[in-house]
Amino acid sequence: MRAYKFTKQCHADLMLQKHIFRLGTLYDFRRIEHYGAHVGDAQEGAFSVNAESMTFDSDFDPQLLTSTQDFQVCWARGCLTDKPNTRVLSLTIHNLLLFCASHTFDDRAFVDFDADTCIQITDFNAFSQALANALTVPVEKTMVSPCDYVAKSSLTPQTPIPSLAFWKPPEYSRQAEIRLAISVLVDPVEPCFVYAPQAAQYCKIFRQRPIT
Repeated sequence: MRAYKFTKQCHADLMLQKHIFRLGTLYDFRRIEHYGAHVGDAQEGAFSVNAESMTFDSDFDPQLLTSTQDFQVCWARGCLTDKPNTRVLSLTIHNLLLFCASHTFDDRAFVDFDADTCIQITDFNAFSQALANALTVPVEKTMVSPCDYVAKSSLTPQTPIPSLAFWKPPEYSRQAEIRLAISVLVDPVEPCFVYAPQAAQYCKIFRQRPIT
């Protein structure tokens, strides 16, 4: 599968010439003040519901919500509400390393990502494996998947939720994001730079942002 990484020329040079790639983290994307509303999401990796939007009776089985999860999650019953046998549920995945790209090319992404360069990744699965192999920390699990763009308000107690690592609100859908997500056996998980010449062989400059 081909993918497209929208970035700045200086970062493209780092990847293509020095073979250095930056892996962000799931929790890092919660910093909307840093990334802006087009990229950041304050609820990355989390799903919280309350009695006003969704209730769970005493027979509720949390596996209905967590059976689709690719990575470990923690869940809490929360507080009982003023309604009989109802409770609040909160799900949060542990922090993950991420490399994000788009699985389709769209000129508008230059603006969305404040980018001036688009790198084409000719085989995103092979690229992702090479990137994960280059990590110097112990890797627990890797997963490559497109994001699901599903409104969190549309879920019901009987609906398994999308994988928290790949769940984005519908307003981000034109990004057509595909992610490499990696759980590592270190704590805390922080963004890092990885020297990965094997991954670089799958990358090439695809297009520059038109000058207006």
